[in-house]
Amino acid sequence: MLADFWRKPLATNDDARTNGWMLLGRLALILALLPNGAFKYQAFGPIAEAMGGGAGLIDGRPIFEQQLLLTFPVPALFLAISILLDIGGALMIIFGVKARIAGFVLALYAVA
Repeated sequence: MLADFWRKPLATNDDARTNGWMLLGRLALILALLPNGAFKYQAFGPIAEAMGGGAGLIDGRPIFEQQLLLTFPVPALFLAISILLDIGGALMIIFGVKARIAGFVLALYAVA
């Protein structure tokens, strides 16, 4: 049964209205991911510093308001993976390229 779920097409017909609603739903679903990924990309250095346990200041203010629960051993690598998941996963869902797999990976990423 699970295999049938993965093989079944997302849209059952090629009706333009159905495809339009699917696109609108995908855009609404990932609306938070693209700005988040763009912010991480723009402030890569300070965010990586903060993830590594440093101050991580942008315009003299700390990035994180709370105390971090853990620090990352290689913060730049983890941040690059996070940016790739945010932007790449969002684009995969928007364009429908392996959208189910991308959605599943992004759900695991959000839980982690």
